[in-house]
Amino acid sequence: MISVTCFLCIGLLVPVYVHGTATFADCGGPDKSIDIKEGSVKPDPILYPGNVNPRKMNVPCLDNIGSCSYDVCELIQNHRSEFCPMFKNPDECGCPMKAGYYSLKNAPVVLPDFGEIFVKILKGHYEGNITFTDKNSNKQVGCIAITFEIEPSS
Repeated sequence: MISVTCFLCIGLLVPVYVHGTATFADCGGPDKSIDIKEGSVKPDPILYPGNVNPRKMNVPCLDNIGSCSYDVCELIQNHRSEFCPMFKNPDECGCPMKAGYYSLKNAPVVLPDFGEIFVKILKGHYEGNITFTDKNSNKQVGCIAITFEIEPSS
């Protein structure tokens, strides 16, 4: 069983933005079993109302949002409508996941309105890693390094 740990280190910058800045890179080690080929974010930059907070900070895990550990199998089971579109055969939606190519192209992530406090801090440049860890061996089996921008939607 694989768990996912998302560590986001946020570098919020002065509002100088270049569109099309989202990047994905494989940051897994030589013994990885998950190979990240490519990734993209649409829209790029991500649009959200907010202001600049020019500080770098680590994001804590609050109510399962932020730098948290997630059980992938539990996420798939509890959020089938979001995850099952990435499976070529809907009958195979679940764990264990077979080796293959998976895409979230047809499964957009909805960014909820987190309220006034988040509006003030979300605008900026984000960098982070998503690591995949085997729960039984505690061995890292994959890693995605991601950067992206969030800008006001209006």
